[in-house]
Amino acid sequence: MSMCRLVAIAAMLAAMFSDAALAAPPSPIADLQCKFRHPIEEVSAITEVPNQIQQTMLARMDPAAREDAKFEWHTLMAPRDGAFNSTDVITPGYPGRRFIRAGHDGTEWFVWYEQGGIAYTKNIVLFHIRLGHANPIVRAFVSYRQEDPCALTDDLLDFKPVPSGKNTGSW
Repeated sequence: MSMCRLVAIAAMLAAMFSDAALAAPPSPIADLQCKFRHPIEEVSAITEVPNQIQQTMLARMDPAAREDAKFEWHTLMAPRDGAFNSTDVITPGYPGRRFIRAGHDGTEWFVWYEQGGIAYTKNIVLFHIRLGHANPIVRAFVSYRQEDPCALTDDLLDFKPVPSGKNTGSW
């Protein structure tokens, strides 16, 4: 094998196993710019979502993490604009999900996040917090691609059915 070919292979392998391998999907910047019809009070991080919602998400995403007293969300979900494994090429040390947006209208909370893997998705989870109950109800869980997530969230808050052809989200 020629020296040029070895150097090319080494450069390709170095790129594959570096931060460059975190092939970034299109930034969800448009998801942050859309406008809601409902009077939404937003939070800027998953850690600002009520604890009972965080615990419900953890129970579905990684039940073992829920029992870990030292658990930190960044190991399971990157902060907004943080690096994450957006494809099926796994880079150790990066989570497979990234926070996009969250907020609430009264006792109805939503969380949007991206999930990497073979099929990159963006997800909306809608929760209802029942006063006096420890566990919230998951009212809706939808994945989306190009749709307006504010309009989807508004429709879910209005108890409209999930649009036909929409897939259930991925924990």
